[in-house]
Amino acid sequence: ASSILRGPVPEWLLVLGAMLLAVSLGLPNLENNPPLSYDEGYVLQAPHNLLTEHFYGTRTLDGELPFDTHISTGPTVLIPVWASFLLFGEGLAQARVMVLLYSALAVAACFLLVRLMEGKWVAFLAALLLSLSLYPYNRSVRGETPGLFWLLLGAWLWAKAVQERP
Repeated sequence: ASSILRGPVPEWLLVLGAMLLAVSLGLPNLENNPPLSYDEGYVLQAPHNLLTEHFYGTRTLDGELPFDTHISTGPTVLIPVWASFLLFGEGLAQARVMVLLYSALAVAACFLLVRLMEGKWVAFLAALLLSLSLYPYNRSVRGETPGLFWLLLGAWLWAKAVQERP
């Protein structure tokens, strides 16, 4: 076992460790903490209605609002939440775990971006710092954490393309 620690640490192990830290910090008591907020409940109508009524939107006293413009969290979050409801049943934990997975992906994207610019160990430290910083934002169904993932992924793809340009 000690021979593993003597050699260079594989990058995938560093990324996995930072991702697991983000998930392990966000997972305990996920269903009850924080309490359901108005915003979270409102946006969760879309995956609920998609599951039960087969339309993406909300219901009000005025009736159905397909593609309701008041839903501030987009389909890149709510469609995976719907899939989680479909596979594991409908519940707050099933919805929030999708945002928790996005936080792990954001940590991986952070690692990739920083590694491209500064190297493996600085990237690992940045990923660890992000893992610690995501709590409590990775515990409710809102767009901040998934948005951070898409931002970091886009920045990494852009930086990679710039570096590979002749």
